[in-house]
Amino acid sequence: MKIIINRKYGGFWISNIALEELMQRKGETICFYEMTFDDSDKYTYTKTDASNNNLFVAAICNDFGDVFIPENDEQSDEFYKYIIRGNDWRWRTDTDLINLIVEKGSEFVSSPLSSLEIVEIPDDIEWEIEEYDGMEWISEKHRSWY
Repeated sequence: MKIIINRKYGGFWISNIALEELMQRKGETICFYEMTFDDSDKYTYTKTDASNNNLFVAAICNDFGDVFIPENDEQSDEFYKYIIRGNDWRWRTDTDLINLIVEKGSEFVSSPLSSLEIVEIPDDIEWEIEEYDGMEWISEKHRSWY
């Protein structure tokens, strides 16, 4: 079994450019929005592109136009339900992402705060991901008490 982990202090996160290509491979189109907020804590989402590595850029599987300013919590909730998270657990064993790493390399797929690598383990192992400050490794599941 192949599993993707982060091998750098920071945390598991897929780059925006890789996320865009990954979603294209899955037949989905995504948009990127950069979030800014003013003194009154009002959010504004401005469309950008995948090359924008700002930490406040969200990948969205819906087009909200060039600028989106939620008027209320319901509109904010509507926006957030379309977010595609680059740190989602489902990516750990995603075949398309594994192929993307093999084809284009870790540097293409990793965000500025991550270094994503494929680790292969036997198929019959019950595994879990452990980490320290975002640097990860895979361990065989065992019982623990605190």
